Amino acid sequence: MEKPFRDILGHMSRQERMRFLSFLVLYMSVSARSVYPGPDLQETAGYREFQAFNEMYHEIGNQLVACLDPAETRYNNNLEAILYEKARFAECEKELGLAISRALNDSTGGLQAQ
Repeated sequence: MEKPFRDILGHMSRQERMRFLSFLVLYMSVSARSVYPGPDLQETAGYREFQAFNEMYHEIGNQLVACLDPAETRYNNNLEAILYEKARFAECEKELGLAISRALNDSTGGLQAQ
């Protein structure tokens, strides 16, 4: 039997955990795509919002994985534009803006990007 997830994660270095979590967020967004409705199913507003946020998670995961490797060149400086384009799909720009604001606040110690 395989080791429990918590045991494996608990023995990883900080760098290994960051790498693992980066790939996990990316692959979870890929897995979530399996619940997207087919062409004959009607989408609801709530579902469109789920799909938009999942696609944003996927993009963030790609960017996070790219940040792990200094030689990686797929980082996109237009991340904000890409995320807002996906948010417009489900009219959830306000929610995205709030998430970005919170992340900037938490990651910069309260200093907002100018």
